[in-house]
Amino acid sequence: SPIAYVTTVDRVIPHKNKIYIRNNGIRDSLVWNVESTLPNWLTLSKQSGHIGKSQSDSIEFTFHPGQITLTGVFNHELRIKSNDSSTPSSSINISLTYFNNAPTLISNLNSQTIGNEPVEISLIEKFNDPDNDPLKFTVSSSSPD
Repeated sequence: SPIAYVTTVDRVIPHKNKIYIRNNGIRDSLVWNVESTLPNWLTLSKQSGHIGKSQSDSIEFTFHPGQITLTGVFNHELRIKSNDSSTPSSSINISLTYFNNAPTLISNLNSQTIGNEPVEISLIEKFNDPDNDPLKFTVSSSSPD
């Protein structure tokens, strides 16, 4: 069955990890290459390589959360082909959970009756976003004027 890598990442900071490819066979040189097309939220340090007998190589992969605009679970099957006749192809299932914490109310909003005079209310002091996302406010009125 395929190897799996599962993680939850910070919403801003790229997250790096490594996978290792080893030449355990009798072949003098193992030639490998990535067969799958990568999603925009995932990059690899290399797409192909040659590994000598009883040697190993690593691929650093990086999650780029800034490339994701929706919250959810994102999956990618990383397929690697090689010249190994006993295992010509291997897969690694990569799963990334990306979530957004909703803004929270940090100070109650007091009821106010608004007359004909302008009223200013600072909402930035009333709400906080745990992910430090910029907050956007919309104001509406039930009054027809």
